[in-house]
Amino acid sequence: MKINGKSLILSFCLIFILIFVVYINIGICISGPIRKYEDKINMQIKNINKHYKNIKNIRRDVFHYIIYIGENKDYYYWFNEKGNIVDKKEKSTYNETKVNEIIKENYDGSDIKIQLGYGYHKPVYKIECSKGKILLDYDTLEEIYYLKKGE
Repeated sequence: MKINGKSLILSFCLIFILIFVVYINIGICISGPIRKYEDKINMQIKNINKHYKNIKNIRRDVFHYIIYIGENKDYYYWFNEKGNIVDKKEKSTYNETKVNEIIKENYDGSDIKIQLGYGYHKPVYKIECSKGKILLDYDTLEEIYYLKKGE
């Protein structure tokens, strides 16, 4: 069997074009939306920083709403997607010790990780532990949401 040089070159060119087209489609269809989504989040954080210069440690939380949580030396702040303050609490009201006690007593949880979050309509303690995900009201420490691990 004789190998035709023109056919071989044409085949390699077609394979190269196919690989190039697949690579471009991956870049456009997969990376593009992810970059756009990340840019949107970064723009929202920059908007908060622009209007509230003393707010630090801004992080995004999603439960019922998309909320950004930040802090300064005296307060914790909850912002909506537009960068408006939804709520604020004095740092002196943060009660990690009491939250740990409630999780150990009522849920028999261990490996407790506490963050601030936003429940249905108010600030919450967002707890992830060995028993699952629990949201406790920031002020009353009542259960707002409980998702057992494995459910």
